[in-house]
Amino acid sequence: MWDFAREHGYVIVSKDEDFANLQTLLGYPPRLVLLRMGNCNNQKVLESLLAARSQLAELLSQEGIGMVEIA
Repeated sequence: MWDFAREHGYVIVSKDEDFANLQTLLGYPPRLVLLRMGNCNNQKVLESLLAARSQLAELLSQEGIGMVEIA
């Protein structure tokens, strides 16, 4: 998944800390949105992403930012 996202310009959205570790080791791209939400349902994840969409778009458009965290 990491290689596919990098090759095609995708952003990975995940709750999995392993992706943050990969980015530390390999750098970016791909960019990563790390969800720090604990155990929650898909509706909560969707609501959080939609609420942060403007901020996410702004941050991910900046050259020096590879990871954004959402709580």
